[in-house]
Amino acid sequence: MSVTPLQSDIVSLEGYFNGLVNQDPELHSFVLETSNSPFEMERFNEVAKTNQFSYPALAMLMPVITGDDNEMHNFEAKQEVGFCILYANDKSHDGRMAAFKKAQLAAWRILRGIRRDSKQRIFRLEKLYYKLAPFEYGSDGAVGYYAVVTMITSTNSLIGS
Repeated sequence: MSVTPLQSDIVSLEGYFNGLVNQDPELHSFVLETSNSPFEMERFNEVAKTNQFSYPALAMLMPVITGDDNEMHNFEAKQEVGFCILYANDKSHDGRMAAFKKAQLAAWRILRGIRRDSKQRIFRLEKLYYKLAPFEYGSDGAVGYYAVVTMITSTNSLIGS
């Protein structure tokens, strides 16, 4: 079976994460946040006001990319990707805790998908290292978890070998 590797551009990465959301049994919306600050998610705010948006949602931030030559003429892009999973809640302690739990479980489902795809060589992970942090955003009090993972893609076709 032929596997198509993930390309090293933002549109490909956006499509990949949108696909993960579409495969998830709970997540409804995906937003690529172009402000690159989890505390000033301007595009998320705009999209959240549309009829196409509903919670729970995954917002992906623009990746921070580090280039690397692994000394075997293989140029790689180490893409540090941050994403947050947000759930609406009634703002009570119990409601917030239930939403945090759902978001944590959703983050692990997304990480499981990333791990699965790295094993299929769609991209590479040096190891599945991640950080999860509690997160709250917006006037509606949505809460969840913010995650960061590093995905490695080839840039040989873009830079040359």
